[in-house]
Amino acid sequence: MYFKNLPKFEYDSVELVDVFRRIAFTEETLNSLDSFIDYVVPDGDTPDKCAFNFYGDASWFWVVLLSNNIISVQGEWPQSQNKIQRKFTDNGFLKGSSLFFHEAHRDFQEGDIIAKAIVCTEGDEGCPDGVTSEVLNYGIVDSWDDNLFKLDVKLKGSEYSIQSGDEIIHMRKTSDAFPILTASSTGCSGDSKLFTVQKSTDLIKGVSKFKYGNMDISPFTQITGGVMENSPPGSTGSPYTPTYSNQGLCGLDKAILYRYMYDGILGNGFEAVEVEQDIYEENYKKRHIKLLNPKLLPDLYDEFRFLMSGNVPRGTTRIIEFKG
Repeated sequence: MYFKNLPKFEYDSVELVDVFRRIAFTEETLNSLDSFIDYVVPDGDTPDKCAFNFYGDASWFWVVLLSNNIISVQGEWPQSQNKIQRKFTDNGFLKGSSLFFHEAHRDFQEGDIIAKAIVCTEGDEGCPDGVTSEVLNYGIVDSWDDNLFKLDVKLKGSEYSIQSGDEIIHMRKTSDAFPILTASSTGCSGDSKLFTVQKSTDLIKGVSKFKYGNMDISPFTQITGGVMENSPPGSTGSPYTPTYSNQGLCGLDKAILYRYMYDGILGNGFEAVEVEQDIYEENYKKRHIKLLNPKLLPDLYDEFRFLMSGNVPRGTTRIIEFKG
């Protein structure tokens, strides 16, 4: 139904379908209160299954996607609980460690190396920089979150054991050379070569974001003594975010991120959402979609075929129009 109506063109003597032709709902449709109906996707259902259940015909799958502005089904459509759980057991998905630091703006890049540091006498054999590392106690940087000061490591050396309180160094491999020490200003201390792991967790258990009730809050939020209107039940304070001066967490011992790293006690009403929980919550949100009112399907299809028939002036159609 959808693809057969797309316009065709000839390229190198071969007839091709113009799959890049995009349409979208008009402002009139989007603003009309009876254009769409709320729908919760049953666990594991696909767009065509939703179309069959709601419209009685799986070929209306494209209307399901169009109603929610979904381009990539793989990335934007809700996954089944079973599929998510299988990912958690996949060694390449979320297996690894998250390390947290007080320092801001470290120039970590994917593929860099972090290793447990050993302080030595600068100039001695094997110690050109005054610091070296345990040979097999290292990790490969997978990602760096400059908002949470969180470094994720998936690939590790055979003797990896980096934990809270350890000092580590940061190295980068250039071309085929041996990895070289990478020094940078930390905003916290005068030593740009060493920095301390403040907290270490399994990657899946590391914080993904902070919340106050249902509201996402900044990692630099502080807790005040008063309680806001509509605060979560049992709250002992309210969130307040001061101006952040890019100095890392130095001196910000009241910030919720600092408290998370220090002892994990945030206060009633405040929550550190772990990576695993965040994945489930975001997938749950994706299950709540909207679907075009079935009564508009005949007019939608007529307008769709009309748009695909040639160059149609903007404003000619009521329900959909060309996008871009």
